[in-house]
Amino acid sequence: MSSYQLLFSVTVEHMYFTDRVCKSLEFIPTRATAHLFKRSGLLSKLSDNRLSVFFEDDKLDILHLYAQEDFAFSFRVFSKDSNFSLYTLPAPEIKPSND
Repeated sequence: MSSYQLLFSVTVEHMYFTDRVCKSLEFIPTRATAHLFKRSGLLSKLSDNRLSVFFEDDKLDILHLYAQEDFAFSFRVFSKDSNFSLYTLPAPEIKPSND
């Protein structure tokens, strides 16, 4: 049985909450990211306001092959709280970089 290691994590804080933890967020991978997860054996886990992505120890060589390519992880983030817009300002527009 394989063991998993943390590849990266993203924590989202919200100033509305005293502990800054917004538990209503949902991270949905784009189709391309979901396909990359499946091909490379990555797993994601959502815990309160943190998205964590893990890789299998025995698939590290596959992950190295993908790391040599130009790829990115993309997620759509939604709130399950219907009142979210009442205590949240719209996000600023983010322009993609041409790096």
